[in-house]
Amino acid sequence: MRHGWVRDIADFAKYALLKRLAASDLRLGVFWYLTTHGTPSKPLVSYLSRSDLYSPLDPQLFEALRSLHNGRRDDLTLEDIEGGGILPPSAVFYSQPLATSGLDRSLRVQARRRWFEDGLALTRNCELVFLDPDTGLLPPQRRPVNKGGEEYATLEEVLTLCRRGQSVVSVQFGAPQNFEREPIIARERLATLRGAFATEGLPTPWGIWWRDQHKVGLLVAPCELHWAVLRARTDEIFADPAWSSKVIAL
Repeated sequence: MRHGWVRDIADFAKYALLKRLAASDLRLGVFWYLTTHGTPSKPLVSYLSRSDLYSPLDPQLFEALRSLHNGRRDDLTLEDIEGGGILPPSAVFYSQPLATSGLDRSLRVQARRRWFEDGLALTRNCELVFLDPDTGLLPPQRRPVNKGGEEYATLEEVLTLCRRGQSVVSVQFGAPQNFEREPIIARERLATLRGAFATEGLPTPWGIWWRDQHKVGLLVAPCELHWAVLRARTDEIFADPAWSSKVIAL
């Protein structure tokens, strides 16, 4: 996640879906995977002028994001999300930047481990943990120690949270610039996640794909305790007429 993407339509999609999954009974923890390198493209905000299409999905969230946008500030940050009534008030946010690429390669593993352990400590009392890296799950052929590894969450990070009885939702984007006609990459990452969970005897993960404008997916990795309620809430999203043209199952 980067500060410059605040209020993008992908933000609206992520938060609206996440709120449906967490509801009022699953305390939410958020790992921002905040990166500060590079200059991201400008956020896609035209949806904020189409309340007829997007407000029905989550009126409160839509108005909160539109209010941020109408403030005419170009320097919105994740602090505006944390304090802007976007996510439930009980949510816990871990916003320590993840910056390993600038370090010597020998120091990157240790730095990332410390970063993740600090986030684990902060979110230990949360039932549902949201991972929001720039890109999604780390591809099988890549290593987090490589340059650019901070743009991804790892399978081990997801598994670590689920092993201690928490459920995880991880963001997953597709090809750069949304060149994919179908969410091929997201489905590949979901298959990898399912394989890892099957090996450990954990419940089977599933995914939700937002296919409107800036496409984005959520990979849902439930622990045993939350499997039934998260599955039911996902099915309700797919059955909701307001959502049926916006999302598909991965």
